[in-house]
Amino acid sequence: MSLKNYKETETNKVEMDIVISRDTFEDAINKVFKKVSKNISIPGFRKGKATRGLVEKFYGKQVFYEDAINDILPSEIDAAAKETPYKIAGMPEVTDIDFESEDGITAKVAFVRFPDVKVKAYKGLEVEKIVVKTEDSELDEELERTRERYARTIEVTDRAAKKDDTVDIDYEGFCDGKAFDGGKAEGHKLKLGSGTFIPGFEEQIEGKNIGEKFDVNVTFPTEYHADELAGKEAVFKCKLNAIEYEELPTLDDDFAKDASEFNTLDEYKADIKAKIEKRHDAEAEVRLAEALTKALTENVEAEIPEVLIDKEKENLVRDYDYQLRSQGLSLEMLMHSCSTPA
Repeated sequence: MSLKNYKETETNKVEMDIVISRDTFEDAINKVFKKVSKNISIPGFRKGKATRGLVEKFYGKQVFYEDAINDILPSEIDAAAKETPYKIAGMPEVTDIDFESEDGITAKVAFVRFPDVKVKAYKGLEVEKIVVKTEDSELDEELERTRERYARTIEVTDRAAKKDDTVDIDYEGFCDGKAFDGGKAEGHKLKLGSGTFIPGFEEQIEGKNIGEKFDVNVTFPTEYHADELAGKEAVFKCKLNAIEYEELPTLDDDFAKDASEFNTLDEYKADIKAKIEKRHDAEAEVRLAEALTKALTENVEAEIPEVLIDKEKENLVRDYDYQLRSQGLSLEMLMHSCSTPA
């Protein structure tokens, strides 16, 4: 390959003429022929047994040209661009390929280049690193989350249900005296006070005992997802089967030994605090880098090609989709939910 010439036709747009040697092109044709020859049929020959010369004579001299040039152009363009002062920013466009040139195979290539960047000032930029102070409440929250992970379930047999208990219930809902779809379940686990059921439902279970049958009277919200039930009164026939609750471990040295590699609660707390402070410092470093980048970009002059803006948009969308998928969601699901009528 040789770069014949190049020129910048307009801001950040470059045209170059390249020449591919006959030997390089011939090698590319041979590779294409070897790859596809087993599928070629020529009258009088078994499939895949015809020579390249016979194939070209039967189908035409240029039968392999397109595949061959497509195979070698990307590397040839890349090599030619490296001989220019520019770096390719977008997909090159190839025009005017001449297979019969005396010099070899010639092609005209146009591409968008990365822009020249001028930094008006970069020395002496000042930004403040702000490290968030670690509060006692953060330590308490972390300890509480750990306590919840080490909680044990206690079965209740000697009292009525109360808030924060998890109850096992059977229920069937009726509206205007008729059972409705989706309103029946057996052995359903429900944490009282969680707010996962219709407003007023969970509170009416509090005070009930195991084995007791009772009615729960509620009114569906006016914006309930099932239109046929929205705003209507309903009664649920319920039976309380079992009660249980989670008992959190006491914050003491024994807890520290179970939840960490430390022997005392004070050591465990000190470790948690140190990790929170380290996280705050890392977050401060990220914010500092962002602030420096912002300050620097305000001193930068450059004409950004549209192709680079489009690439950045694609990267942002791809990164966001990756974040969603890590949470069990996807961009397609989000777009669908946004386009679905309420």
